[in-house]
Amino acid sequence: PNTHKASNRIKLQGDQQQKQQPSLGSSTQEVECHSYVVCNSFEDQILSHIANIAYALTINKPVCIFDAFIFHTTTTSPETENHRATPDITVPLFTVIDLPYLLETVQQYEPDSRAIPYTPRLHDDATCNWINLLMSADRHALTTVLEALQPSKVIRTLMADVLDAAGPSRSRNDGVCIHHRDDKDWHEHCRQWESIPDGVWRGNCLNENNRTLGELARVRVPNPNAWIYYVGDHAPPEDLVSKFDVVSRQDVILNRLDQGGQIFSKRELDAAVDFFACSKYPRFIGNSASSWSALQIALRNSETTWYNGRSIPMADFIKIFYVPVVYTYSEATASKSDLHMLQLSVLSVKQHIGNGAIHVVYYQQEGSGSPLVSWLHEHDVTVHLEASDGTGSWGMRSDIPKYLDAEYVLWLHPNTMVMDHFTIADFGLEITPALAWNGDTTNPSVVLMHVPYVRESMVELEGKNDEEIYNFFEASRTHLDSSFAVAEDQEEGEENKIKIVDFGQKEPHFLDFIAKEKDKCRKAPCQNRNKCVLVQQIARLADKEFLVFPLCENFVHGTNTNKQDCVYLLRDLSSSRTRVDSMC
Repeated sequence: PNTHKASNRIKLQGDQQQKQQPSLGSSTQEVECHSYVVCNSFEDQILSHIANIAYALTINKPVCIFDAFIFHTTTTSPETENHRATPDITVPLFTVIDLPYLLETVQQYEPDSRAIPYTPRLHDDATCNWINLLMSADRHALTTVLEALQPSKVIRTLMADVLDAAGPSRSRNDGVCIHHRDDKDWHEHCRQWESIPDGVWRGNCLNENNRTLGELARVRVPNPNAWIYYVGDHAPPEDLVSKFDVVSRQDVILNRLDQGGQIFSKRELDAAVDFFACSKYPRFIGNSASSWSALQIALRNSETTWYNGRSIPMADFIKIFYVPVVYTYSEATASKSDLHMLQLSVLSVKQHIGNGAIHVVYYQQEGSGSPLVSWLHEHDVTVHLEASDGTGSWGMRSDIPKYLDAEYVLWLHPNTMVMDHFTIADFGLEITPALAWNGDTTNPSVVLMHVPYVRESMVELEGKNDEEIYNFFEASRTHLDSSFAVAEDQEEGEENKIKIVDFGQKEPHFLDFIAKEKDKCRKAPCQNRNKCVLVQQIARLADKEFLVFPLCENFVHGTNTNKQDCVYLLRDLSSSRTRVDSMC
């Protein structure tokens, strides 16, 4: 693991920054540690490891990783009954997980961490409740542990058979893994889950709008050469087989199980092979109400899709399900202020969303060699080059499904600034099945897009102009929470957490805004908290990225003295030791 990169994600202290050799340890070691147990299915065990290890790192405590894996459970047990890790249904964790790699990662932060087998003193009274720990753990720690759970050598051997299923007639790059829940147990689970009388919406447990899996997959996989690696609790549906070339793990290795021992015909080990093999395919379609699928979605940073549509229930208590952010930028119509505002907006996303994916659909003029493209690449932004000038604001938004493989994306205008962390959970359980934006404007600055809906709609909208595309989407649009797309001149409200500030799509005179608000932020910052946080964030982002001079040059109209005053103003705000958001 890259120790320097990791240190930017979880705060390390003292000699913990020194790379340590992994130690499996033993149950006789007496160093106090956070211990835990695992129960039930493969995905429940993985979630228990993630929650407990990440929680221990969050509270700066060594962790005793539970060195056991439950290789077989039954689906006939009541959901309230936990399958505990008894010797008759467990194997050492390293059978499934690359334990030395996991320990090496964890010991970078807590060197006294180790793996221990079942120990009565530590484990007899432990419970399998990991949800509260997921909610308490630092989100960067959660991501670190999730990425550190890699397959063991034994599982990689079995995975090879699955990954080689492509053969000479199939390209691995065209492979799509589909995780499908459709057996009787799942339908009964959905019936009980949806009927809980607590007023919470739970309407996305099964296929979106009762459509067939084949139809739902086709709108999410436009690639005509795509083939399916099917993970399910029964044979692939005929409808799917009629539309795609389909192969499953059972097809590939059923006749080879005896080579790995009978142990690999057990339910949870089968799930492990499928999970890690699935993670190697470039595209995934799952069921977001399933923990197994939700882990795949998190592992892929939400740049993937789910056939049941709408929200991810697990996102309510594990804050790592980001919505990919996308901009559209046309060299033919962009001004210098657009360029610098795009840079600031991107930096604000990175500051508050961290690991969230950022994309720019970039309409490049012939022969152009804009340094902006290089800058975007340097800041880990995925750039999709389009050799055209773009066809209006809604036409360019409608191009997004050509480039992005995601269930949802959040389109931002460059004149927006992200002010707080958010995930897909902040858009609600009944997240829009179409598009969502606020206000009466025909050209909003923040638009949440259900990508499969837009992709399917563009067949009908082919050749339509910008106004016609807008009218079509406006007819089915919903509204975002009021914390998104707050106007920069809006008066202070009761809420303190604004997610996104919208400067408007005219040439923003935001430096005048900064100058106007500067004295307020000095005299009464907490009475003007939201604006003062925004002012300070802009100044610090600009100063950190050497954008102060270009911003003042392009946004300040007047003499060189005026522009020099702008430079002093931004640097003064940036160097202030007082953080308004912390102070207030």
